[in-house]
Amino acid sequence: MSIDKTNKEKAESQKKTALTEHSIFTGLTFHGKPVSKEEYTNHYEEYVNRCSN
Repeated sequence: MSIDKTNKEKAESQKKTALTEHSIFTGLTFHGKPVSKEEYTNHYEEYVNRCSN
């Protein structure tokens, strides 16, 4: 395995670890079925507005 590939894999692993260590959903539960990624994205501005109030 090349050094570049090893470094890339290590960086990806660290990135995944960082994401799991900082969850924005800690302690939250969501009722109902999951929405599609498209629907979630469409309502992002509403989410931001609700968080800002």
